Amino acid sequence: FGLGTCQYLGSGLLIAGLASVFNPSLPSSALVVLGGSLALSSSAFGLQLLRDNSQMGTRFGRASFGVLLFQDLAVVPLLVMLPLLGGGEGGSFVQARM
Repeated sequence: FGLGTCQYLGSGLLIAGLASVFNPSLPSSALVVLGGSLALSSSAFGLQLLRDNSQMGTRFGRASFGVLLFQDLAVVPLLVMLPLLGGGEGGSFVQARM
């Protein structure tokens, strides 16, 4: 899971950093959700590509499978954090500002 952790955290931090550059008014909670959700990829799509190219048994295939598995497991803490990051004020931090 080391490679998956590095990929997920690295991609999430990069995406959150870019989002903060393009929109500095975004709260940090929105940046966490944005970076965390966009760092995920489709396991079904990735595994199908590995299977079609007969790469599941290779070192690359096993590493890719590990990354995809970690991303699938990372969804649960991200979903648990959503209400906590929302602030409990009855509104959502994703709402458009007027």
